[in-house]
Amino acid sequence: MPKAPPPGNSHYVEIGETRPAAGDVPSASKIYRAAISKNGFPHIEGVTTLYELFDRSVKAHADKPCLGHRAVKDGAAGDYEYQTYKQVGGASCWMVVGGRWLLSGC
Repeated sequence: MPKAPPPGNSHYVEIGETRPAAGDVPSASKIYRAAISKNGFPHIEGVTTLYELFDRSVKAHADKPCLGHRAVKDGAAGDYEYQTYKQVGGASCWMVVGGRWLLSGC
């Protein structure tokens, strides 16, 4: 069961109630949402999917760090190494192509 945000955390707001199990319907915990979108998610002109949002970010921030990891050697974590938005965007493009190929029945 997910944990509720810590008390007094102003980054999250409660937007739903707990629902007990009834018959075939399972129980549900309270719903929390980021405070910035408590009344719904913001609309971004020209963006209707997460892919479109990410693609826009790739174009706007191509050479900035996007995705990082720390290599572990002999049990010690090294420095962060980052891929740029452009690098991650290129990889995601191939994932989309591969997914479409798989969905087409190969």
